[in-house]
Amino acid sequence: MKLISEKVRINKYDNLRGLAILLIILGHLPLILSDFNGLDHKIIYLIHLPILFFVSGYFSKIGENEPIKSFKRLFIPYIIFSIINKFFSMFILNNPAEGLFIYPRAALWFLISLFLMKMFLPIYNKFKYPILTAIIIAIFAGLLNIDGDLLGITRAISYMPIFLIGFYYKNNNSANIPYFSNLKSKKSYLTILIIFIIVSCIIINFIPFNTLLLKYPYKDKFILNIFLRLLIISLGIIFALLFNKIMTNKKCFLTTFGRNSMAIYVLHHYFTVEIKKIYVSTPFIINNTIISIIIVYGSAFVLAYILSRDFVTKYLNKFIDGIYNIFAKPD
Repeated sequence: MKLISEKVRINKYDNLRGLAILLIILGHLPLILSDFNGLDHKIIYLIHLPILFFVSGYFSKIGENEPIKSFKRLFIPYIIFSIINKFFSMFILNNPAEGLFIYPRAALWFLISLFLMKMFLPIYNKFKYPILTAIIIAIFAGLLNIDGDLLGITRAISYMPIFLIGFYYKNNNSANIPYFSNLKSKKSYLTILIIFIIVSCIIINFIPFNTLLLKYPYKDKFILNIFLRLLIISLGIIFALLFNKIMTNKKCFLTTFGRNSMAIYVLHHYFTVEIKKIYVSTPFIINNTIISIIIVYGSAFVLAYILSRDFVTKYLNKFIDGIYNIFAKPD
């Protein structure tokens, strides 16, 4: 069996993660297509989280030391930045958010959701059909009256199928997964992706934004909501697999974004809230679609570029490690 080199594999999946993290920043900036039912944010949310969870699953492992690694890499940063965001909200935004650790703020839900996924990965792996089991649990979890913001639990459940697909994709080797096997070139996949994006835009235009978030319980119309959740999860899976097929293995700006994605993720919130303030307080920008696109997309790229610098990740890791070492026993 031909093995994929570690270098090639890292570049490709760092690029995917870099694309996802750039879309995350865009998703946290102001709507541009507000006249089109927020279509830009809808398609961003339909694409970026599946990619991110797919890649996270790809790099996940089952092992004796994995829980403590996840605790250090995900849970500790979640606690640290929950505290930082609490003070930021109180003294900068004058908005004392409630539920310091129970209700994640500043997009920190992803860290705790991913932590929970990694903790439950060995359990799902015991099932004969883990992905099917995860899909069934995901679509019926909406019947439970769980607060959508509570510890990121509902989204951990909802995105678990995509996370597992990433995990098993790696373990079974991409050569053994023959989806779209009759297509030979990336141009074919790119054509399919473009068509799929257009079709998805038409579909999600009729789906409420809150439904796309996959975190709220079904209030009524249970059959319809079960169908919609299954549809959204299915679209996310297809997007993750298509982007995985077309993504380059070459190093590019996305590689650095992906390699240093933690720094971008936990820090971008403190800048996007200020960018939003400037945006909404400047009529010239709001009333000009072209200028809005340049400002929003340009801001996202510049912010990702700055926060992806190696020195930012270096000092962030030192900060997190320093706090972790205060409480952890020495090796």
